[in-house]
Amino acid sequence: MSEVEYVEEPDDEALGPSVVMDRDTVEMLAGVVATLQGHIWAGTVAPSDVRRLARKFVEAGRLDEDWTEQQLRSRLEDLIFAMQFALGRIDELPGPATSPVRDPEDGRERGL
Repeated sequence: MSEVEYVEEPDDEALGPSVVMDRDTVEMLAGVVATLQGHIWAGTVAPSDVRRLARKFVEAGRLDEDWTEQQLRSRLEDLIFAMQFALGRIDELPGPATSPVRDPEDGRERGL
């Protein structure tokens, strides 16, 4: 595993010691999210667990309160693209997945 890097001067939104994840960790997380997305699609995740996961996205402002399972899968897809971008596998982030979330302040649609 690669050495962990620390940011000297974190920005206002930085967490804890401002750890920058190594490439192996980002690759592993992308695989976990993709696997989870596939299991949700296949219906092999308990509905209560899907609701708990969706609640995390709602709390983060990435999913509306009246979310659908398709919208949740789209948010997971956005996460996968963000990690692929961070790994340098794609040159730019695509637009938000097909089920955008509306910003509660200005009503505009946005992705992850």
